[in-house]
Amino acid sequence: MNDREPNHSKPSKLSSFRSRYAYTVLGTLTLINLLNYVDRNIVAAVGKRIQDDLSLSQTEFGLVLSILIISYTIFSPLFGRLGDRYERRKLVAVGIALWSLATALSGVARSFWQLLAARSFIGIGEASYATIAPSLISDTFPQSRRGTALGIFFAALPLGYAVGYIAGGVLSTHFDSWRIPMFIVGVPGLIMALAVLVMREPVRGGMDQGASARMDIEADREGWLRAYWRVLKIPAFLWASLGYSALTFALGALSDWAPTFLQTDKGMDEQSANINLGLIVLVGGAIGTFSGGFISDRLLRFTSKSYFLVCGVTVALGAIPTLTAIGSSHTTIYIASIFAAVTLLFMSNAPVNAIVVNSVAPNLRATAMALCILMIHVLGDAVSRVAVGRLSDSIRDSVADGSVSTVVTILSNWLSLDPARQHLSLALLITPVAMIIAGVFFLVGMRRP
Repeated sequence: MNDREPNHSKPSKLSSFRSRYAYTVLGTLTLINLLNYVDRNIVAAVGKRIQDDLSLSQTEFGLVLSILIISYTIFSPLFGRLGDRYERRKLVAVGIALWSLATALSGVARSFWQLLAARSFIGIGEASYATIAPSLISDTFPQSRRGTALGIFFAALPLGYAVGYIAGGVLSTHFDSWRIPMFIVGVPGLIMALAVLVMREPVRGGMDQGASARMDIEADREGWLRAYWRVLKIPAFLWASLGYSALTFALGALSDWAPTFLQTDKGMDEQSANINLGLIVLVGGAIGTFSGGFISDRLLRFTSKSYFLVCGVTVALGAIPTLTAIGSSHTTIYIASIFAAVTLLFMSNAPVNAIVVNSVAPNLRATAMALCILMIHVLGDAVSRVAVGRLSDSIRDSVADGSVSTVVTILSNWLSLDPARQHLSLALLITPVAMIIAGVFFLVGMRRP
């Protein structure tokens, strides 16, 4: 097959769906996605060691966390259009190799700027994979099984975060270093990049029927900006992406600051905090992601808006246990609340991505994923990671100079939080607000054509 392959041939019959090969492809891509999130999250797991070693403030560490998302967001539109025009497996393989190498190299960083540079290259590699892999899955599975397939694929997100937390905590404690874990988790991705190259390139739209299988010929003739504008005007895509942006705002802040939050504000040691978080995300995230995709597919029998319904209800409900976890001082209560929040919030992973890929023509799916990624990170975690760090520093400083705001005083009294010691907890209160906003966007999307 040529590198450039617009491939507008007639879609194949659904009877050509080959279950064994399809699930082999899905398993390979899911394993790589797991490595993706391990490499992304392990920095958060060893964050306190990095801050101590490199003398980073919480604001600086927030930038280290955010730079990956910033570069990932900037390069996603590029890989989105490339993924709709060229052979996808080669683009994916290059991305995997790049982020894996950059992860390993981050372990040799000796300054804030060196670590920042290494993390930015991880984001570039991940941009290729995240924009293109869902389109490969969509062209490998029929639409009736797509939500479940994407549920399996995105289950790697909580699993990867869990492995990142656990591996970071255990390895950093064992080696008494945050650097060696970076080398260890970076190597497997280089091997998996070769596995992608032996996969077959699926026919675009080959698993779709009727109108959903039709290519958008005009999109191939248009420039990149016009193609992205064409996608943005689709109501289902727009409301799903707005809801996903608000959800990502909350999840990004919580996932990266949770280890520090449990240590500084709840009094856990580093290893206990990371293992607890790892197990919670492993079990709760897997249950949420699998069940969200499965329930959404089953509810299609009753409403065509089932994906929006599942997203809206579960995300809005997630605000309740999140608020409980931040305010509680009882270990059993806040651990159980974190578990409940993770389960509810991860239920939207599969359905929201199914909305994105199903809302556009097959030859615009990578473009749609890229635009969605751009939106959720520009409006979401690229902002929230730094915002929480900055807000936490600001509350701490205001306590030191006696200028605590009325809002902070009210919230501190309401939740029995000490702003001098638990300023990070107060900063994290912006996350349940974002969850409620996300739920509203998803439910509005139900009512749009």
